[in-house]
Amino acid sequence: MTISTQSLPFEALPDSLLELADYISKDAIMRLVERYGGSTCYVPKVLPETSELATVIGQDATRALACVFGGGHLEIPKASQLRRTVRNRQIVQRHQEEGLSRRALARAFDMTERHIGNILKEAGALPAR
Repeated sequence: MTISTQSLPFEALPDSLLELADYISKDAIMRLVERYGGSTCYVPKVLPETSELATVIGQDATRALACVFGGGHLEIPKASQLRRTVRNRQIVQRHQEEGLSRRALARAFDMTERHIGNILKEAGALPAR
């Protein structure tokens, strides 16, 4: 089961990205994650006619970020970390709501039963041995 960045629940985003929602759309934030995930993104103070950031999120969103963060760098988390967080939440949810076994979850998520067990234990969904 593959989780695309666009399908991530907005509330799954870290606070650093949720803060950006005051200035740009969820879609623009997700494009930032796809393009700059795991690195920093420079936000120009003065917008040139074309910039890499504007190509990724659009002129209006870039302008909005420049008003607040211009001249600084935004640290953008990797999409894989976000996907993993959402995947783990889905595993726990399906275990609790649908009663799926570790074996069924392992097949559904293309993972090992041991890894599923570790995820469930970390979430407190299984008793510790």
